Amino acid sequence: MRETYVDAARRGRHTWPRYLLGILLILFFYLILGQVLTLFLVAAFGGSLADLSTLSPFRFYLAFNAGFLPFLVGIVLAV
Repeated sequence: MRETYVDAARRGRHTWPRYLLGILLILFFYLILGQVLTLFLVAAFGGSLADLSTLSPFRFYLAFNAGFLPFLVGIVLAV
């Protein structure tokens, strides 16, 4: 006999501290580690942290979108 969705949910771990910890983990990875990675890439590309217009458009795009990688890792770890 196949298991229903509700039966699977009853077996799962779904208390509020788990949800809170998951949200905090995702926010930490995105806001803290994402910013560190972005700042590292801006510095590695030779850009000035005070004036980001010195970066080429492609490097600017890479530096600012690299912060989403830790966000995705945080989601995978939380789930």
